Amino acid sequence: MLFKGQPYSDYKQQVLSSLDAMWVKLADLEHNMDFTRLSIITDIDMERWEKYRKFRAEIYDKLRGHSVRETL
Repeated sequence: MLFKGQPYSDYKQQVLSSLDAMWVKLADLEHNMDFTRLSIITDIDMERWEKYRKFRAEIYDKLRGHSVRETL
């Protein structure tokens, strides 16, 4: 959970340090990146989507370093 005032970089490191947290965050990011939920898409939405896309890529990169058995 991202706490008020907590740097986003610290939060990301916290998520990336836990397999369970990475899987939960991936599901959260996928939901948040689904533009079908929005009636209009603004520049702010696009900026947020790009931020989420980068974090999702970091998680996938980190998960590639783990065996399937570890991630289940």
